[in-house]
Amino acid sequence: LSGGVAYTDAQIERFRAADGTLSGARQGERLALAPELKYSLAANYRIEPGPLPFGVRLNAQYAYTDEQFSDLGANPLFRLDSYGALDAEITLFDRDERFSVSLIGRNLTDESFASLITPGGPGNALRYQIPREADRYFGVAIRSKFGG
Repeated sequence: LSGGVAYTDAQIERFRAADGTLSGARQGERLALAPELKYSLAANYRIEPGPLPFGVRLNAQYAYTDEQFSDLGANPLFRLDSYGALDAEITLFDRDERFSVSLIGRNLTDESFASLITPGGPGNALRYQIPREADRYFGVAIRSKFGG
């Protein structure tokens, strides 16, 4: 088992205005793209080859990111909601670990989220940057080691 927790209280202490002078206008404001809380928990389990000619590795991880803003000012239009994602993987490998096949599932809870919101879309609409991880997906990975 493994995990991690990050608590961040990221605020502006000093801010330079467009003319280069220090300004107190944004002092104490939350930084953009700085969630207050992030954590993850992972579990890995390995079954060595025994009577069967292959072994099994199981892996699961849950990661959570607290709400944040994609711009300064805590404007509700640029608020990125909190989200969590569960990933899992099962791998079959041979005795010498020269060959393996993995079945992979990402964002198994199908939690939709945006990683960035910016102005400037068509008709002055907001633009949402949606990462690949914002939808559930599955895959297969095949690995082989060549040489001595």
